[in-house]
Amino acid sequence: MRNTCRLLTTSLIPIAVAGSAVAQSDISQIALSGEAAPGAVDGAIFGGFSNVVLNDAGQVAFVSFLETGTGAPVTSDNSTALFAPTLTSDLEIVARKGDVAPGVADGAVYSSFQNTAYLSDSGEVAFEAVLATGAGPAVTGVNDGAIFGPNGGLGLIAREGAPAPGTADNAVFADFDEIDFSAAGDFLLQVELATGTGAAVTSANDQALLGPTAGPGSALGVIARRGDPAPGVADGAAYLGFSNRNTINNQGEVAFAHSLQTGTGTVVDDDNNSAVFGPSGSGLGLLGREDSPAPGVSDGAEFSGFGGAPVLNNAGDTAFVGFLRTGNGDPVEDSGPDSNNSALFGPTSGSGSSLGLVARANDPAPGTADDAEFDSFNAVRLNDHGDLLFTASVRTGTGAPVDDSFSGPDSNNFAIFGPTDGPGSALGVIARRGDTAPGVTDGAELNFFATPQFNNAGQAAFISFLRDGTGGGAVDSTNGTGLFAYADGELSLIARAGDLFTVLLADGITEEQRTISFISFGSTVDNGTPALNNEGQLAFTLSFTDGSGGIFVATIPEPTTLALLGMSGLTLATRRRK
Repeated sequence: MRNTCRLLTTSLIPIAVAGSAVAQSDISQIALSGEAAPGAVDGAIFGGFSNVVLNDAGQVAFVSFLETGTGAPVTSDNSTALFAPTLTSDLEIVARKGDVAPGVADGAVYSSFQNTAYLSDSGEVAFEAVLATGAGPAVTGVNDGAIFGPNGGLGLIAREGAPAPGTADNAVFADFDEIDFSAAGDFLLQVELATGTGAAVTSANDQALLGPTAGPGSALGVIARRGDPAPGVADGAAYLGFSNRNTINNQGEVAFAHSLQTGTGTVVDDDNNSAVFGPSGSGLGLLGREDSPAPGVSDGAEFSGFGGAPVLNNAGDTAFVGFLRTGNGDPVEDSGPDSNNSALFGPTSGSGSSLGLVARANDPAPGTADDAEFDSFNAVRLNDHGDLLFTASVRTGTGAPVDDSFSGPDSNNFAIFGPTDGPGSALGVIARRGDTAPGVTDGAELNFFATPQFNNAGQAAFISFLRDGTGGGAVDSTNGTGLFAYADGELSLIARAGDLFTVLLADGITEEQRTISFISFGSTVDNGTPALNNEGQLAFTLSFTDGSGGIFVATIPEPTTLALLGMSGLTLATRRRK
């Protein structure tokens, strides 16, 4: 049976903290620079860390830069490694620079890894790597890119120069544009193609999307290819180009945004050449297209384009931002205080409900004390209950004026919206620019938000940049970032730059306080493997002012716990997870 890295339940050690009072959360230390790297036969130690990913079993995966430890010197030829769970260990090296890559016939070795790995809920890791010449024939730019993942153990999934499965012309992989990997262990690959053993590949058919073609766990094949007919269109339009905006769920269903071109019917032009596709009925279908009516709008508006990547949950629901223009009804306002040309579409009554209008510019923004209204929509998240979490700009509505200045001390025109009392609850404000940040003693205020993460429990986590507030403390580059979590109506501080943070040294006993200099949380891509799981655990990376760093997993505290611990003025030390 696979060992899982679940959080321990042993007691934590309270300590006094200088600076802000960090929210009391259950934090485990996963890895710390200077510690022995598990699975390194040469005694190498952890150096720095890239983004950490987390699955629902509480397991983590990450890339680390290694340094010389107790054994042979670490060199530039073996200084990077990917760590993940294995059948025999919670965490160890599964791939290292300089090692022979599995499944390659030419003895090629790993040269480098992409910064973000992927991890299924059963602990299977997937990643993209660049290869170099090993003991066999020379590796060139034609075959140095590869994707690895579950294939009878860790194995080769796809390689540049190798046949692309499901292509009728026996095309080969030329490049990998984007890799997505579901929690169930299925790939979705956006790829560039080249001529193989069949007909010549041209610019008319050299890009494709590959994924499971017959449900979860099925073989990789062509989902969509440039030049192929697009499903659900009445004019015979064909696929033109992908734009790294793809996602896959645990059922093997996919959603993506795509541009279109003239196919077998009428001419496609700039007014109708963008579309969103996803689960529809029994297969892949058209969800929205430029120049088509937008569902759920009362003024007959039609789509004029789409923003960002569509999101997809495990129930097959989708959500996306759409831009609008005048259709067959009232005029759509493109600018000014009444502009209403931006909207958010998704399930309107929970999971399984029809796709429709969720929120629109010029609509009241729920939960705003000043009765602000929506102006535009940005990052979108969707959980399996059909609940939406999103960032949005707001503007003056029927109440007090909203300050929309970019850097003004009172600006309050940006917020995160989501369910405010668990799954299925009403949409409201999770956090808003200008609010006093929870857990701080200097009155610092929330300012700008990075893309939030969201789980099935209705919990959220995000990085916020901070600014001076009313407490008199000075916010600057040394303390101007915080990691926050939201659960059941309460926002809490997990970690803040400039605060002391207690780490456990290699002996598992000795504690040492270090000052946080930088916080990293979540993937850098919209649909990357999450760092917040459905058990309320979030994984993050900290850098400290002494040059060290570490990876940690926190459990989002319950509101009642926050209330009790908030009286103590203490924070909790981390503990090592074994």
